[in-house]
Amino acid sequence: MNERAEGVDIQVYCTVMVCLLIQLISGKKPNKAMRNLVSWYLLGLASEQDVLDFVNRPDKTGTKLAAKEELWKKLGM
Repeated sequence: MNERAEGVDIQVYCTVMVCLLIQLISGKKPNKAMRNLVSWYLLGLASEQDVLDFVNRPDKTGTKLAAKEELWKKLGM
């Protein structure tokens, strides 16, 4: 872990590049949790398996939106 400004810049750039590669490969939009996990991986605090598990986790956004829409229909709004 580097605390000099140049080292921190490199860590940030590497994190951004990895998040963009994950987006290109998986199609998932990077969020704060993904950025944090990638940072932890690059620092050696998370394993490759942790990153793969996070990326392969099912996306429930569509389910949540459908449930919210159904609730609004039931409320008649």
